Amino acid sequence: MLVATCLTVAVFLASRLPVRAVFLTPAPVYAICALTLLCKSLAFSEGAMHLSWVGFLEGGFLCLRICLLVWAGLILCYSTTSTQLVKAFLWYMKPLRKLHVPVDDIAMVLSIALRFIPLIACEYDQVRQAQWSRGAAFDRGGPYQRIRAHARVLLPLILGLFRRADRLACAMDVRCYGMEKPPPRCYDDTR
Repeated sequence: MLVATCLTVAVFLASRLPVRAVFLTPAPVYAICALTLLCKSLAFSEGAMHLSWVGFLEGGFLCLRICLLVWAGLILCYSTTSTQLVKAFLWYMKPLRKLHVPVDDIAMVLSIALRFIPLIACEYDQVRQAQWSRGAAFDRGGPYQRIRAHARVLLPLILGLFRRADRLACAMDVRCYGMEKPPPRCYDDTR
């Protein structure tokens, strides 16, 4: 863990990214880590609940692993373009071509997935604003009411994503993506 922490810090310093972008963006992850640390540090014995230092250390270790993973992912995403990520993926997967693994197809799926992430975020914001303009209360009420308000965003979001994926599949089909050789042309000789 010490080596992973040092590598993450070194890569962060080399990337020259703002501290806020990497370390303050994943606030929900910190909440999950705090809950994990609390749950791991509580112990039950003889019908009583008490704090366990072993559990606290295990929880801290687990939280550090989660945070390092999130921070490394953010550093990678903020400092590298999706085209560079796909090219690096293709370079690392090159030996699998000898085993007839469809590396190019897997890279295409990775590229499409990376391009869909900003689209999903943009569409989520649009649907959320539309629901807010119709009176949905995202920041009022208890946790149950807030979850229900966000659930009203998920259905239109998922439907929009399926619609977008269907259009992409049709476009790839029309362009004959994945065919090994083009289909024979049919000419009308009855002129």
